[in-house]
Amino acid sequence: MKCKMKRIIFLFILFIGLLEFANAQSNKSIIISQSPIINQLIEKRTANNLRDQTTDGYRVQLFSGTNRGEAQIEKSKAEILFEDQTVHLIYNQPYFKVRVGDYRTKLEAIRMQELLKEHFENMFIVKDNISLPEIR
Repeated sequence: MKCKMKRIIFLFILFIGLLEFANAQSNKSIIISQSPIINQLIEKRTANNLRDQTTDGYRVQLFSGTNRGEAQIEKSKAEILFEDQTVHLIYNQPYFKVRVGDYRTKLEAIRMQELLKEHFENMFIVKDNISLPEIR
């Protein structure tokens, strides 16, 4: 009988303690104080993200050479053949490079390479920093 009574008293005390704990938790509020520098850093990061709308991806390189005129001709040819694709003329001294597309996966670039195969000879897929597609 003593053991049963001790158990009842223990459970009663435990129950009262839990009620007090729950009551104390519901009446408390949390106040966060932080340095204004943190907000400035967050704003700066957000501005950088809005400005840099690029990611890692793939493009198909159609031309590389030192002659700007030849590069312009190849670029125009690609723009005429594939109006729906973005054609990039890139200059990395001393080379002009013509690249097509902004593909997130290598498989997408391979599909484009197959379409371009009959029009361009020495092309290959390159890893590049691609433009993100417009969100609509």
